[in-house]
Order: sequence, then C-alpha cells, then structure tokens
Amino acid sequence: MENVPKLEEHEVFTDFINALRKLDYYVTYSVVDCRSYGIPQNRKRLVMLASQFGEVKFEEPTHGEEN
Repeated sequence: MENVPKLEEHEVFTDFINALRKLDYYVTYSVVDCRSYGIPQNRKRLVMLASQFGEVKFEEPTHGEEN
C-alpha cells in the first residue's frame, strides 16, 4: 500500500500494522521519495509491504539525479 507520510503518525496505521502481524504477516514500511524509483512525481509517500511468505524488503532506489 502507499499513502501520505503523515499516516504513519496515526493510531489507525499502528493498529493496522499490529493486526497484520497478529495474522502472521511480515511487515515493513518506510517513507520513500517517488523520484528514486522512476515515478515522475516530486513527493514522498509512505509505502508498506506485507507478506505471509517471509520477510519483505524494499528494493534499492533505481533512479538518481542523473536519470
């Protein structure tokens, strides 16, 4: 899922993460700069990844200042 970074500060987000973990999901989340992944938007987004098959990690950024 992706949403606005401020969502991370709200209890509903924490409750959602905790509910997923109780259901045996591996969960990770971070605020990422969309430009670092080739998305033509100058903004940051809260991105959450969840899986029941094992730990999930963010890919390294694919784009830098040069591209």
